[in-house]
Formats: sequence, structure tokens, C-alpha cells
Amino acid sequence: MIPRSRAGTWLAQAANDVAHAQHAYHGRFYSQACYGAQQAVEKALKALLLHVGKDCGRMRSILGLRQALQEAGIEIPEEVLSLQAAQELTRHNIDTRYPLGDGEDAPFELFGDTQAKASIDCAIRVVELARSVVPE
Repeated sequence: MIPRSRAGTWLAQAANDVAHAQHAYHGRFYSQACYGAQQAVEKALKALLLHVGKDCGRMRSILGLRQALQEAGIEIPEEVLSLQAAQELTRHNIDTRYPLGDGEDAPFELFGDTQAKASIDCAIRVVELARSVVPE
């Protein structure tokens, strides 16, 4: 077996996170599906950064990763990851898992089918883009 590059390993995990998000979606675990999609996008963007020799450290922000890619000369097309989608996915890192504010609403009560489907669709597009650049 040929060993994967570090970028390829991140991308393989991103693809696995998409599969997990889809599984959660089909089970109607929408907040978990949104979080899984966020994780997939984060890891696919990190794979792209690693592929061009940039270290992304522990950055969790999809907005920040998108900006880091732009600074590295890699443009993510709007139809793949729009600014609005990046903002939404960045919020999914925390909001899908932890009760915030007054704690009256559990995260699973705040996310539905539409948000989960949009998040997964975006994750699929980002992973496909990364696969077109990064060898697995």
C-alpha cells in the first residue's frame, strides 16, 4: 500500500465525515448532521492548505480557513463554498453541540432538515473540489 500524504489523510477523513453526516441526516439527527458536515468542510479545506505546504494549526473557523486559502492563492468558487455558507458552517462547530445562552433549547431542537441538507450538500461540493486537487 502506498502511504498517503498528510493532506490525503485529512481528505480521507473529510470524506468519512460526510458519510457520517449523511448517516445522521437519514436518522433525523439534524444537529449532528450539521456538525459532521462542518467537520468535513474543515478537514477538506485543511487538506488543501496542507497540499500547498501551508500549516493550518488548530484553526476551526471555516471563514478563517477560506481566507487562508485565498491568501495562499487558492480561490474556492462561490458555488462550492459561498461566504454565507462559510459563516453558517463556522457557527455549526459550537452551536450544534452545546446549549448556549439561557440554555432553554438543546442544540438538537434548533436544527432541522433544511439546514442539515444544505450543510451536507456544501460539504460534498468542498470534498469533491479537494479531491480534484489532492491525491488520496
